[in-house]
Amino acid sequence: MGILTSVLFATAGCSGAQQSPATTVRGDGPKNVEAVAPVAAPGAAPTSDAAATVPLTTTAQTTADGSYNVAPPSLEKLRIAGDRNIAPPNDVMNRLHAAGIKKAVGAYKLCVDETGHVTSVKQLKSIADAEYDTLILHTIETTWKYAPFMVNGEAAKVCSAVTYILTL
Repeated sequence: MGILTSVLFATAGCSGAQQSPATTVRGDGPKNVEAVAPVAAPGAAPTSDAAATVPLTTTAQTTADGSYNVAPPSLEKLRIAGDRNIAPPNDVMNRLHAAGIKKAVGAYKLCVDETGHVTSVKQLKSIADAEYDTLILHTIETTWKYAPFMVNGEAAKVCSAVTYILTL
């Protein structure tokens, strides 16, 4: 049996204030912003009555379509639907084991619209099995949903990344 870890790369900041369930981004421009997201109970969706907030510092850069690239924890705190642990089917595990693969790492870029719906998922690095890559892409695109990510008081399109590490 293998171990699956989904990893969100970034570090938490250290300042912030109570906010609505949506992440609010403040700053002098797209290259210097601070995102503050509420903390709900483990496994619970963010709600307006969340007891506390966790500040997250991120560098957000706008893309050609006007969306912001944000740190994975900034977006992850807003996920309200879908399981981030996408387990590989047994046949995938058997293939990887037979190929002598002890560790597989896959990376994926996802973009979310102003309403929190995933609009695209792109594979950045294969997890070493096409069937498993397809499962991850499909699951993220069809089951993950987020509360809106707010920039200057308005819902914004954002993109981020998720990395999966599968250890056999």
